[in-house]
Amino acid sequence: MDTLVLGVDFRPVAFASWQNVIGWILNRVAEVIDEHPDKYIRTVSWSVKTPSVVRLLNPIHKKRAIKFSRTNIYLRDLGKCQYCGLHVSLSKYTFDHVLPKAQGGITKWENVCVACVACNQRKGGRTPEQAKMKLLSIPMRPKKLPDILTPGLVYRPGMPASWSDWLKNQVYWNGTLEE
Repeated sequence: MDTLVLGVDFRPVAFASWQNVIGWILNRVAEVIDEHPDKYIRTVSWSVKTPSVVRLLNPIHKKRAIKFSRTNIYLRDLGKCQYCGLHVSLSKYTFDHVLPKAQGGITKWENVCVACVACNQRKGGRTPEQAKMKLLSIPMRPKKLPDILTPGLVYRPGMPASWSDWLKNQVYWNGTLEE
């Protein structure tokens, strides 16, 4: 983790080794935004400062299927209980089977949604209709998830000072707002 990598839009996307980054720069895949003031890459005949922050010159195209996971269910439903609409923290949410497993429901995108503990307990082993509860949205397989802060891309003491503004801005723009 020697270099912070920014996307085309100047948003942090990853950390990379300086060796990979040098290859990207030579192949014109990335441009240098900032350099480490005290780290050099040296050869017999020349030396150059090690890149601290680089920006990719072309967008990254990710066309992978979205993994069915607890975190991605939470992201799809924007962290809100699909019955009462209250925001539920990632560490305290439950997911609810719209058609309960006891009635033949299966665990898949189209049958699972975020629920707060109170609503999940109130609904119990019934369908929303049986429990006289209304779903705020119909669960579906997402084509795309909302942009979120990439895990690990948070500024911590000891990281290069040149990363500070980029990573703090990432938290500012993509962090959760208090209601």
